[in-house]
Amino acid sequence: MTSIKRICYRIKNISLFNKNTEKLLIMLSLSLIVVLIISQIGLMNDTARTILTGIDSYEGLDISEIDNLSDYVQLKLKLVDEKPSSKIKILINGHDRYVFDKGIITINVRNKSLVEIDGTEINNPFTVEIIETNNDIISNLKSKRISVNSNIEILARIFLK
Repeated sequence: MTSIKRICYRIKNISLFNKNTEKLLIMLSLSLIVVLIISQIGLMNDTARTILTGIDSYEGLDISEIDNLSDYVQLKLKLVDEKPSSKIKILINGHDRYVFDKGIITINVRNKSLVEIDGTEINNPFTVEIIETNNDIISNLKSKRISVNSNIEILARIFLK
């Protein structure tokens, strides 16, 4: 019986972690929690979110800008290297809004809108060019060209002055 008591005593006293390892794990856990909290606070700030992630280029209209919904600007788009087709769609914030049924089309967009070209139903590659813009747009989009090869391509992100 004494040998069984000895074995039980030894098993009870076996330590998986020594004190230094426990301190290291606690410090590492606390450090990671602090980094997590700082990153979450940073993601709430628009400027920091732009630096930390690239998600702003894919987001649509910001709901806090709801009072500016009536502010439209016009873009004139030209279809290059392809015949006009109702299969070529223009997406505004991910929704079908226009089709390229003519070689040159004028579209209306709002502040912080994402303009994409959907060429998924066309087998031939083609190019879309912005030939005319409003002066109210911050960046110079005039003469911007994108190539579309049976996919959806981002044409522009609209920011008003």
